[in-house]
Amino acid sequence: MFSFKFFFYFNFFKLLFSNYFFFFNFLFFFFRRFFNNYLFFNYFLIFFDSVFFNSYRFLFFFNFNFFLFFFRSFYSFFFLFNLLFSFISSLCT
Repeated sequence: MFSFKFFFYFNFFKLLFSNYFFFFNFLFFFFRRFFNNYLFFNYFLIFFDSVFFNSYRFLFFFNFNFFLFFFRSFYSFFFLFNLLFSFISSLCT
């Protein structure tokens, strides 16, 4: 007989790894120490320098910068929401 705790963690990780959105927010939660303030604000300044002053650095840093700018702001909130949603869904199954 499996315990309730086993089914809770099984449903949680099944939900987590069955969706790319949940999976990458799960990775960001554990690897957020690599996205430190120095790296973030460095690209943050490059982003606004390129937008407001038409710098060509924006073309080079666009992909990585948009990636940092978006997920530094929202991945904590999304991960907490995914924890809540996974807990509710585990109770319903």
